[in-house]
Amino acid sequence: MIRKCKEIISKWEHYIRIEMEAEVMACVHGYAMILTWLFMKFVVREDGISFLYVVEMGLLGYLLAWLQRLVFWKEKAYSIKEYRLRQIVWCALPVILTFPAGKILGWFEGLPTACEWGFYGLLVPYYIIMWIMVKRFFRKDTRQLNELLDEY
Repeated sequence: MIRKCKEIISKWEHYIRIEMEAEVMACVHGYAMILTWLFMKFVVREDGISFLYVVEMGLLGYLLAWLQRLVFWKEKAYSIKEYRLRQIVWCALPVILTFPAGKILGWFEGLPTACEWGFYGLLVPYYIIMWIMVKRFFRKDTRQLNELLDEY
């Protein structure tokens, strides 16, 4: 009975950790979109913040984080080809979904077209830089874990 409870708790801990990782990325993605959108409005001296747009960008950030997490759902060693493909999908998903979301949800209505292009022009490199940083942090964690295992 105790063993079964420990297994259930262990599974829940695993899923909670995955959710927390997704939530951190969701916050970063959502915040990046919101700040970039507000910056574009600031550049053209447009006042006013749409609460609805902020919520939509936050929700899109959450969706993007989970989709990116699903790209690497299996915690395993991937072949080089499979890893590169997943890496491309990880970077492409937010770009592919952010463009239509901005159009469909009307984030740039009443703003110059340059604001929309500036928004996407800043977010595309952001998504790529995020991948590089995430990859770097995981590589560093792996190296540190391997060093600790070697010492043990």
